[in-house]
Amino acid sequence: DEVCAAIFHKYVRYLATMCLNLVNFIDPEIIAIGGGVSNAGDFLMNPLREEFEKMIVNKSRPHAQIKRCELGNDAGIIGAALLGLGK
Repeated sequence: DEVCAAIFHKYVRYLATMCLNLVNFIDPEIIAIGGGVSNAGDFLMNPLREEFEKMIVNKSRPHAQIKRCELGNDAGIIGAALLGLGK
């Protein structure tokens, strides 16, 4: 479907732009994509990485890697539980 493909491409471009802004502002080593969006797996991550690489201006400098969170949608719950254990 052409309309769905156009919407998906626009979404990937916006997400890649957000990642690029993070790199420009705080220069992280890794950008972790988690939550429900990470459930898309390689279907989303591969186009996102490709679009991000196109946007990087200074390709000779190391820049952040975009990775999928290992905990997926459970990251927030696990983090909250670990904070509760620390008190």
